[in-house]
Formats: sequence, structure tokens, C-alpha cells
Amino acid sequence: MLFIPCWRIAQRSTKTCLPARQALRVMKLTTILMLTTLLLAAATGRSQVVSLSVKNLPFEKALAEIQKQTGYEFIYSSQLMKTARPLDMNVKNAGIDEVLRLCFRNQPFQYSIIGKTIIIKPNTNQPGEKPGGNNMLNEPPPAPPITVTGKVLDEDGNPLVGASVALKGQTQGTVTDQLGNFSINIPANSAGILVISFVGYEPQEYRTTKSETISVTLVKKIENGKEVVVVGYGTQKRDHLTSAVSTITAKDVENMPYTNIYEILNGRIPGFDITQDYSPGGRNSNMLIRGKNTGLDILSTASDVGQATNPSSNNFGFGNAQPLILIDGFEGDINLVNPQDIESVTVLKDASAAIYGIRAANGVVLVTTKKGQTGAVRVNYDYYAGLTFFTRRPSYLPSWQQATLVNEAIGNEQAPGGGGGGFPGGGFNIGGGGAALTPYTADQIQKFKDGSDPVNYPNTNWENQILRIPAVQQRHNLSVSGGDKKSKYSLSLEYLQQNGNIPGNKNERYSSRFNLNTKFSKQLALTGGLSFAYSPLSGPVMSPGFSQGTPDGNVLGILASFSPTIPLKWANGAYSNNGVVINPQAYLESPSGYKTSNANTTGNLGLTWTPLKGLSVKPSLGFNYTTGALKTFLSEMEVYVNGPAGAPLVESPFLSNYVGKLDETTSRSYSLTYQVVADYSKIFGNHEIGIMAGAMRGYAYSDYLMVHKEGFLNSAIQTPGVATGQGNQPPVGSELEAVQQSVFGRLRYNYNDLFILESTLRTDGTTAFAPENRYKLFPSVSGGWIISGHDFYKNAERLNKTLNFLKLRASWGILGNSSVGYYTYLRQLLVSSYSFNNQVQTAVGPLNGFNPDVKWEETNVVNLGLDARLFNDKLSVTLDAYHKQTNGLMLYQSVPANYGLTSPFGNAGSMYNKGVEFDVKYSGKTGAVNWSVSANGSYNINKIEEYRVKQRSTDLAVASDRVEGENLYAIWGLVSDGIYQNQQEVTGSPVLNSKVGPGDIRYKDLSGPDGKPDGKIDGYDRVKIGQAVAPFRYGVALEGQWKNFGLRLLFRGEQGRDVLMGPALGQIANANNKVVSDYWERWTPDHPSGKFPRAWNNFTQNNPNATISDFWLKKANYVKLANLTFSYNLPASACRVVRMSSVRMYYSGNNLFVIAPGFWHWLDPETTSGIAGVVAYPSTTLHSLGITIGF
Repeated sequence: MLFIPCWRIAQRSTKTCLPARQALRVMKLTTILMLTTLLLAAATGRSQVVSLSVKNLPFEKALAEIQKQTGYEFIYSSQLMKTARPLDMNVKNAGIDEVLRLCFRNQPFQYSIIGKTIIIKPNTNQPGEKPGGNNMLNEPPPAPPITVTGKVLDEDGNPLVGASVALKGQTQGTVTDQLGNFSINIPANSAGILVISFVGYEPQEYRTTKSETISVTLVKKIENGKEVVVVGYGTQKRDHLTSAVSTITAKDVENMPYTNIYEILNGRIPGFDITQDYSPGGRNSNMLIRGKNTGLDILSTASDVGQATNPSSNNFGFGNAQPLILIDGFEGDINLVNPQDIESVTVLKDASAAIYGIRAANGVVLVTTKKGQTGAVRVNYDYYAGLTFFTRRPSYLPSWQQATLVNEAIGNEQAPGGGGGGFPGGGFNIGGGGAALTPYTADQIQKFKDGSDPVNYPNTNWENQILRIPAVQQRHNLSVSGGDKKSKYSLSLEYLQQNGNIPGNKNERYSSRFNLNTKFSKQLALTGGLSFAYSPLSGPVMSPGFSQGTPDGNVLGILASFSPTIPLKWANGAYSNNGVVINPQAYLESPSGYKTSNANTTGNLGLTWTPLKGLSVKPSLGFNYTTGALKTFLSEMEVYVNGPAGAPLVESPFLSNYVGKLDETTSRSYSLTYQVVADYSKIFGNHEIGIMAGAMRGYAYSDYLMVHKEGFLNSAIQTPGVATGQGNQPPVGSELEAVQQSVFGRLRYNYNDLFILESTLRTDGTTAFAPENRYKLFPSVSGGWIISGHDFYKNAERLNKTLNFLKLRASWGILGNSSVGYYTYLRQLLVSSYSFNNQVQTAVGPLNGFNPDVKWEETNVVNLGLDARLFNDKLSVTLDAYHKQTNGLMLYQSVPANYGLTSPFGNAGSMYNKGVEFDVKYSGKTGAVNWSVSANGSYNINKIEEYRVKQRSTDLAVASDRVEGENLYAIWGLVSDGIYQNQQEVTGSPVLNSKVGPGDIRYKDLSGPDGKPDGKIDGYDRVKIGQAVAPFRYGVALEGQWKNFGLRLLFRGEQGRDVLMGPALGQIANANNKVVSDYWERWTPDHPSGKFPRAWNNFTQNNPNATISDFWLKKANYVKLANLTFSYNLPASACRVVRMSSVRMYYSGNNLFVIAPGFWHWLDPETTSGIAGVVAYPSTTLHSLGITIGF
């Protein structure tokens, strides 16, 4: 922090303060000015004359008169003036030297002259010397002692009177005077470390090696439990919270190269589950608070009127289980917020969220951005650069082993040359693809193995050929903040670049934020903020004939479908293909690709009026404007068949794409929110009452327009207007509007910091429902009992010393969820066209069924909690138990077969989530090392209580059945019993089909149509074999500080989640698929102990996609080192040498390792869920180096 101190100059009543923006300029000119003033001092210093005739004049007034006549300025501590003697003097036209000699004669201090400035210091004359000596720069002075003078201020710039300034490790010291000034002499043989402290403030150390003038700002010390926590429409002390509220501050995650809020929160808050998207931008990350409360049916979006973007950042779309996210009190896009701008994140998990009514059933996340601070201008620059790698990715068998498996599969199925058919939709999995297999000769396999003919018998590693490992990531962040007693400001600028490990995949973010707080008077203040973010994302497109979809996944999926037996290029020089698609390298070199961008501007403006003590009225306005654009282009692509070198190229009409295709979508949305909140609090003896009342009205709008064009004369010009193809379609678009208005209030009572009661009430109305169903009342009640505040507890000395703080709390509330689609209560019409009598006719008809009685889903939540601190507040413990019952879940309604439209929706389902949470932290000090350990965890149980599906399916290929009375995430399948070793075992047991033989999976006959084993293996034998979501999640954070070194580690993990092997295993094929390396450990007659079943092609009994069983189920229990950050702070003395206030250098590593016993080693258990596939973007490891500089 840079600050030029305020000094009392002679008898002036004002202060002269030089802010840092001018200080930088002054520092640059210091050398020139010093040389100039030194020369002028010798030439003009003696030419000044003074006339003074006084008697018994106070010394300080005499200095003021001398300054008036000569222009010399005096710098001194007011403490020194208390010991000054009055002056008797009568001089006329005397030189400045003579006058100063007479003034300082017999005074207990001395002076020195620098140019036109006279510095007064305590007298340090040696015995025998006269007091009041001077030290002019143009005369050889004796070596002075180190003298440090300065000022001590609080965060608002007010002087701290009586602050202690002492030498570290010694008794020598002083205190500040009424103006916060001090002066202290430092022995030459000391370490020169000053300790500045004041009661109730955090002490600071300052190292010095020379006489200088400094300014020190002390920050208030926040005791455990006294810190202020942001809650709904206000703040509260942590000890006074009566609900389940968790908070993360900027200090908890400083110097960590996080790019979004998901990385910040993942593993740090109990009950807050994050599914993180590791692709550049991470835009598909999701949050869940205490389990999923909605989305029991996977509902169609038809009632959302096309594909218009949601008219607010927190959408009303069907099954939206995301929490409500508020940034500085208003909705915003959290994906576009710079993590460096975040001051704190508060998560409301229980009835504390009820104050937000119909938007609160999924919890509420309150993001508070950084504001300015009182004091000189603070400039900080942070930069990091890093490399990203896929944490885990599959390795595949070499081509000769792939060819060997082809022969085995043909032999096992006794169908040389393949047989066609098979399980439909097998995708990228072993077997089930049904493609005819062509056997290989022993000579061909040998050529694959020895590499003697790499063109015709290659061993292509497609992943190494295509993927970009590693990829570069970097971020620049500049922040400027400052302020005085009246105004505070903060400004930040950010640039983020993330290159993906897929070529051409790149995300950028340009963001800025400005916050301002200013006081017009003691009664009126203004707060405001403005932010802008622009984030473009680009990548390849590789779907033949289809330019939309998930482009990144297409790349990874296509890579997995290319056998190592296929070369990068044919012998004739053309890019190869696998019989289904052209290889990815050709698309990477083509104009094909996608570009998407989001631009977001948000702002808020508010007033705080305090007409009476304890009463504040806060009207505010927030707006959010977002534009989006998506362009996907698939260029023309000629595909050629294999041929010998030099032969003419022959096209493959089936695979070639002869028409360039463009889909371009533009969207925009904006919202405007008005709200006013009045808050009053009053203390009557031991009673404190708080009342809050408010009203809110929000308007949101969005629209979108999409065009599809084909036939471009030049693929480099991807503009809809130049398309000439027959496939051009008319533009498609839609609009959406939504209005919400609310009245809310809170009543709070605190008796002597012992008993705290709180109640909230909110009435919400929204246009998402019919007029008669638009309004709903959402109440909540909570209370806390601070047991440790009672006298009997305080008097129990041993108990009080061990258990310093103990509070019990309970809460109940009703939360609403309006994420049930738009206009589901209205009959919606679709305008279309058809051909009649060789003419195009316009038609208008119903789009889908409707239900005028739909309304919000309701969640009743009960929470019991305990907060405790032990061992002099070194150990803090928070425990919670909760039960969330959600009723009126939106489901498809049963309709007659002749209904003719899609089923309407209705409130007909219910389910609950219940669980426990803990959050523990211990802080200690061992020698010179300050350290802390914190751990959090949550255990959640989910159950569907009311649902139209009463019995599970008997389909062997269905893994996830949502059945009344069961877990939402249950996995169903057959129970395996090893692998058949011979035909005798097969003959003597129930089998799935007549093709079962040695080397196939053995299944247990558990049931039949009547509930009893029936000697068959079929769908009646399916049971619950696992669950796709972990019931237990946890995080552990370790932190240590030794001198200038810091170390932080964050571990997170899960227990109890199961994953089915699916497409990630691979598929046996000649060209259009391949198998992971581990499958080589399969069963064969010569290797009956193999851990995988025998090779197959069309048979489905071993297929992990066609026959779901626990044979392919793995526990995804894991713990990973999510982050390690090692930092070093440059010493203050070194920082001053380079003219910086602080310098911190750090290394940070994300996802450094994962421990997952028994899980497939080629998959990351964190990002592999449900059924393991190959198209999802894998988790990435980041190694980065960074520096943070303060000016």
C-alpha cells in the first residue's frame, strides 16, 4: 500500500495528504528535486531574514511566525511540543541561522534542514554538547541515529490515539499522540523491526534501515464469531446466525489460479455439490445444494416456446435444479464473473433462503464483490501462466492386438466374416456394433506388429496425433482501489485465455468491474457498481452433415472410433476414413468450426438513507443485459477411398459432404429489478429488536433468432446472405417475457445474546402461472440458543476454558420453485406450412397439451444445527441435520391414447432429501509456523415418495429406473457370479440366451414373474445394484505459514457413488472402433483367469450397454489433491528497493493426483458418472506460476 503521510505543519489547522497517484510522480522526480534544493539551500538559506520581538511566546507559535516570514516549513511530532519552553526573543532582520540557533537554545530537541524544510527531532546530543544543535546539509554533520516518525490511522483514515510503536523483542517504544503521530529512535545495532499495535486491531510489523517518515493503517481485528456474514437482504454476525449458512472469503482462496466460481467452491462448503466442467470456459458446470429437489421427469422444453434464452440468468426452465445466484443483490451470470473480483460467497441452505420465496427451493448463492477501502490508492497486478494436461485418458491396444481380437470375436461367435445385425445403438462399445468383421491372416498381424509396412499396416495413435498436450492458460488481472472518509472505489480489469487440449478449442474472457460507495452526508450514502464481460469461445466441428451438437465431444468420440489399423493418410495421399467419417485431422485443417460468444453488462445503483438512529431505507435498481451469438459451420469435404500411391483419387459419395452448412443463432436478454428495503434495529437494555420490510419487482425479456443456410460459393465467407443451397430454411425465433413482484419482511429478536428468534415472510407473484395461481406466501421461523452466554456457563471455569462457545439452532421454512417452464398454463399454437395442390399453405395448430392449474413446486425444510468453538477458539465445529420434503413436482400427466398432443404437465410428484453435514477447523502455532486444518463433509439420502412409475422396468438395457419408493439415482441391473469356465458350468445353470458359452458372464437367477427364481435370466432378475450420485462428499484443507513462505493444500473426494462401464471400454472392429488396453486381459481358453469376458461382436450377453449388470459396475470412491499452492512473499525491505508495497510469487497445481482404489485407471472418477463414455471432456491438471504485485 502506498501512502504519503499526513503531518501537522507548524500551526496550520489543515492536513496535507498526498495520495499515491501523485506519490508515484513525486518519487520519480525526487532525485532531481533533492539535488536542486540542496544547492539552493546553500545559496539562499542564509539570505532569509526574520524580525521577531516576543516574550513568553509558546514555542509552536514562534515556529508559525518564522514560517510565515521565511516560507520554511517545520515537521515535528506534537508530542515533542509538550516539552518545549516558551521563547523570549528580540531580533530584527536576523538571518535564519541565527534565529534558529536562538529558538532551539535550551530546548529538549534539535533540528536539521533539508532545503526549505526543517525537521524537528528528539535531542540526541552527546554529554557536554549544547542542546538544540542543528545539522545543515551544507555542513559536515555527525552521524545521526535512525529516527522513524510517522502516523497511525484506522481503516477510515482517522488517527489512532495511544497506539503502541515499539521495537520488536525490546521494551523501547512510544505511543501516538492525539493526531496519531509518533517518533521513535532505533539503535544502530537493532534489527530495525517496528511493531505497531492498538487494542482491537491487527498488529503490523515494519522493517526499516534508515530514518524515514511512514504512515501505517491498522485493520480491525475480527474475533471468531464476530465476523459479519452476508445474508438475505442484510448482514449478521456469525454468532447470531440461526440457520445453515456457509461462507467463503477471498482470503481463503488468494493466490490460486481459479477461473470460475465452481473451482472456488468445489470441496469447501458442506452440502454444496458441484459437477465441474473442465473444458475451456467451464460453462456446463452445475451446482446442487443438499441434493436434487426437482426434475423428476425429464420434461420437454416445448412449452419454453422454442429455444429462446431464458429472460434471466437464473432461469425458469423445466427441471432447473440450480440455486438462485445473486451478485451484489441482483441476478447475474456467474460464469462471467472474474474470481479475483469476489470478496465473499455465502450459501443459504435451509429456511434462511425463504426470504427469496419462489426462487429459493434449490438454495441461494450470494456473491459479494470487492469494494474500495479507505486510504491511499492501492494498485495490484496479478499474472499467472500455466500448462494443462488431461488428468486421465484411455490408452488403446496396438493394431496387432486389435486385429487379434477381431479374429477371436469371429471365432467365438462361430461366424467367419462377421454376421451383421446385433444390438442397435451399440455406439463405441465392445461388441453390439453389429458391423461385419473381416479376419486377419497371421502375416497381416505380424506386419502390424513389426511395423514393416506402416502405410498399409500402421499402428496409429490417434489421440497423440490429434490432441494438443499440453495447452497454455494465462490470466492478467489489474485492480485499483482507494478512498477517503466520504468515498471508496474499486476498479478491476481482467484478461483470461484458456487453450483447450483439443486443437482449435479456445476460451477467452475480457472483464471489468467498477464499484463506488460515497457519503453525501451522515444520513445519505450512495452505492453503485458497473461490470462488463465478453467471453468468446471457439472450437472444431466434426459431425458430417450436421453442424450443431456438442463439438468438443464429437472430436473425442470420433478419435475413439478410429482404429489403430487406419493410417493418418492412405497410400494415395488422401486423408483416411474409418468407413463412417473422415479422420479428424482433415476437419481441423478445414474452415469447419464453431464460434460462440457472450457479452454481459450489469449494473446496480442504490441509496442508503438513515433518517433516524437504527433506521435505514435502501432503494436500489439493478439491470442485466446479455447478448449471445453462436455460429457453427461445416465446410464442404471430399472423402476418398484407399488406393495405391500415385493412383487417381476416387471419391466416396457416402462419406463426402458436398454442401457447406451454416447455423447461426443470435440472442439477447435483459432484466430490470427495482427493490426497496427498510431496516430498523433498537436495543432496549438486554433486548434487541430488528425489523426489515421490503418490496421488489423484476421484469425480464429475451428473444432469439436462428437461420440455417446451405451452399456457399466460398467456405471462407460464412455469411448467411451468400448461401445459395436448396436446404436454406426461413428464420426461426421467439420471444419470452416474465414478471415477478414480491413483498417480504423479517422480524428478529435477540435477548442478551442468549436467545435469538427470527421469522421471515414473503409473498411472491409471477407470470409463469395463471392469474389465479400466481401468488404464494412463503414463511420461515428460526431460533438460536447461545448456551455459553449464560452466567452459569461462564462461571464453570474449566468448561468455559475448554468449550468457549456453544450454540444450538433450529429452523423451518417453505421454499418455492418456479422453474416449471413458461406459459405451461396456456394453449400454445404453432405456425407452420404444408403443401396442398402444389402450393405452400400456412397452418396454425396446437403445439402441445396445457394445464391451467400448474403452479410452483414447494419444499418444506427443517434444519437442526450446532455451532461450537473450543480450546480458546482454536477449534470450531459446525454440525447440521436437515430434511427437505418437496411436493407438487412437475410431471407429465396421464392422457388417453387418442389425446393427439404431447401430455400436459401437472403437480403430481414428491420426493425428499435428508442428511447431515459437518464443518470443522483447527488453527494452531508450532514455533514460527502458523497452521490450520479444516474438514467438511455431507451425507445425503434421496427418495422418491410419489411418482406415476410404481414398478421397475424389465428392460435389460435400462440402467436408471425412476421408481416410486426408490432413490432418484438408483442403478438397476443383473447380479453377476463370475465367468463361465467350461461348457459344463453353462449347461448346469440358468442362462441369458442360447449363445452363452465358456468365457461369458454368469448371472444369478433372483426372481421371476411371480417374484421367485424361475430358472431363467431375464429382466425380472434385475435388482438395485448401485447409485449414480455419491451420498457422501468431503473436503480437507491444510494451510501453513512460516516467515515469508506459505503452503496450501485442498483435498476433496466422494464415497458411495457407482459407475457403469459403457462406451468407454471400446469396441472390437476392423476400422471404426478400438479397444482400451486393459481389455487384453480377457478370458481365453489359454487364459481362463482373465478379468474380462471373451471377445465378441454381435452377442449381447457380455455387452455392458445391452445387458446392464454389476460385473461392469465400479465404486467411484476417490480422493484427489484438488489444489496445491506454494507462495513466497518478498520481504518489505526488498519491496521498497524495487518501489513496490508487496510482491508475492507462487506455484499452483490443480488436480495433481487422484486415488481411486478399484476404479478404472484410465478414467477420472470425478468426471465419470452414470455410464462411462468417451465424449465428455476429461478433467485437467494445471501447473501454473504466478506473481502478485502491489504498488
